[in-house]
Amino acid sequence: MALGTIWLLTVVVDNETRTSALNDLNSIFLLVVAIEVLWALGYTLWPKKRPTLSPLVDVHANATSGQQ
Repeated sequence: MALGTIWLLTVVVDNETRTSALNDLNSIFLLVVAIEVLWALGYTLWPKKRPTLSPLVDVHANATSGQQ
């Protein structure tokens, strides 16, 4: 969204000397987008594993003891 806004501002102003600071930000925003894509790809390929319950914990014992 921010990258698109900066691009739109540079197109509207259409003056290289006035938009040089905005153009310098493009590389930073492209780096951020690349990191976000790699992060999403990483979670797609290697999703987090759900925590497993310990065999020592009896889940049903807590649910049935309150129903007496």
